[in-house]
Amino acid sequence: MNLRKFEIVDFRTLENPDSEIQNLPSETLIWMEGKDRSALADRWKPVNPSLKVIDRAHLIEASSLAIWTTPPSPSELRSVIETVKPERIILFQGGKIDHGTEGFLKQLMGLVKFRLNHHDGIVPMIELACATTQMESTIQSGLKWMIYQGMILIKELNGVVQINKGASGKDPVKAITCLIEIGQLLEETAAYRNHFRQADQDTLFH
Repeated sequence: MNLRKFEIVDFRTLENPDSEIQNLPSETLIWMEGKDRSALADRWKPVNPSLKVIDRAHLIEASSLAIWTTPPSPSELRSVIETVKPERIILFQGGKIDHGTEGFLKQLMGLVKFRLNHHDGIVPMIELACATTQMESTIQSGLKWMIYQGMILIKELNGVVQINKGASGKDPVKAITCLIEIGQLLEETAAYRNHFRQADQDTLFH
């Protein structure tokens, strides 16, 4: 990855990263994902009203990009930087993320249930990835596991998933294979995030 065309400001070691929010440049884009995004955005708004707290699904160009949620993989990091085109990147070390298989599947099943009940089962794949802070490939494996468990059926077109209830895809053997795959993908993301939190800033974008 050779994306180094920007200044880097490193706040990863701060014990209280919230303390720097008020000092971020005007119109800074904060890349944050997961269940706490809305609550933190509301908390920060009075402190620095010009900030934009967004996830991968809603990126726009900005001169300053603050990375709050550690990226799930180099591919997602590259994609975000190529879209935002920042002149400055500000590194934070956001809250802890559960990389366990059980926790991930529980969250994904909750998101799927919500979409079935309120949005006719329609959801962009990337929105599920943002909500869980995981790679899209991990979401795909999670949905396949649900299919093979006999929970749902899906159709995917141009990154948008139509989810329906149904058990015709049930296959316990394939479900076990998917479960193993999910665990491997989650471990891969956890390892990359650990590297991202600790590596020298100059090695993260090359």
